[in-house]
Amino acid sequence: MSLQFKATIIDIGTLANESLEENMLILFNQSAPEDVKEYCFIHDQGIDAGVISTQSTLLIAENDFIVTAVGSAANQNLANLGHITIKFDGQLEPEQPGTVHVIGNCPRSINIGEKIIFG
Repeated sequence: MSLQFKATIIDIGTLANESLEENMLILFNQSAPEDVKEYCFIHDQGIDAGVISTQSTLLIAENDFIVTAVGSAANQNLANLGHITIKFDGQLEPEQPGTVHVIGNCPRSINIGEKIIFG
């Protein structure tokens, strides 16, 4: 597995876990605007070393997910802002330009210190 992105969760917005209930995870680095920060899992930007594609796998806290679709702006947004939305619905076509879709059950919680890895 070649590493494409790796970051550590450093903060969790007050409403971020509600997005997990809707089978999505919203990531942003520390540059998140205040008006959206409360909905996001904030990460340290970590390592951005490649392009996420449908050949990629997502690893969150020892759980792995197969990437099924990548929006046209997802890689650029992740590299520049640390921002993407991950939807756990297995769709084969991206719903939005900044969305990555994966197969698997959405985690019920994500904690500070956990890693988000695409490879």
